Amino acid sequence: MRTNSASWLLASLLAGSAWTAHAEPVAWAFTYTGFFSTYTYTHEVFGTTTTEAFLPDAEISGAFSGSDDDGDGILETDELDSFVVGPTQYLACMRAPTPYARCSFGFTYALDRQELSFGGGWFGTDGYYSGWGGTILSGDEATDYSYNDYSETTYTYYWTDRTTLSFRQLPPPVPEPATGAMAAAGLMVLAGLYRRRRH
Repeated sequence: MRTNSASWLLASLLAGSAWTAHAEPVAWAFTYTGFFSTYTYTHEVFGTTTTEAFLPDAEISGAFSGSDDDGDGILETDELDSFVVGPTQYLACMRAPTPYARCSFGFTYALDRQELSFGGGWFGTDGYYSGWGGTILSGDEATDYSYNDYSETTYTYYWTDRTTLSFRQLPPPVPEPATGAMAAAGLMVLAGLYRRRRH
């Protein structure tokens, strides 16, 4: 009876370990480089000024981490632990919105092909005279804006066929204490079964 219980416990531990290995965390930083840029400034007295140029060194950078929990080879929004583009930490913003920062986004990343796709937006206001925000859609455009009672500023980056994407792998997250405890418990069960068989 004890052997059956020990075997069941061992099987449960091994199954948990297999699932943990299957959903191995990944963490990447990414950078898009080279954008066609437009800058528009509108003032209620002085009118509108617009400048345009291709900026070969302009960058949009970010990072993400998570685990492919369903094993389909695609990291999706609900499998992320973090997602940052520029100064905006989208998950933290969504989980704890304030009047100064509210966010929404969608995300996919194909693990084997390194295909990244995401879109999102953020906005905030001081509740009186000023507001700010932005939107981004990878492969298309990213816009930041701000406004007050007298003026509005809009800055947009457009993806072109000269825009490049690079990745940099980040150190894997530190394993959670529960994972280490599970491994230790598994070794203890194996040692107990080995002693029992010897006797």
